[in-house]
Amino acid sequence: MEIMNLRGNPQYKESAIDYFQKIWATDESKPVYEDCISRSLVTESPLYLSTGHVGYYEKYGFKYVCTGYHPWGESSRVYECQLNLRLIG
Repeated sequence: MEIMNLRGNPQYKESAIDYFQKIWATDESKPVYEDCISRSLVTESPLYLSTGHVGYYEKYGFKYVCTGYHPWGESSRVYECQLNLRLIG
């Protein structure tokens, strides 16, 4: 798997949306993935990520923030990453 900076490669935005929707979305949650990915390309706010992985996202600049609790009763780690608006290449 290759991790790609979509800000530097915005031509892959639709492919990224399709991938995440195919892997994780339900029909009801598909708009959430489209909205999050589209807004992440233009925001100056930090990116937050909720995951059960430990040690993986830290390799890519994410910092552990806290434990988050989901409405369905589970918890997961919450990470933050300050996005760099500078486009590469």
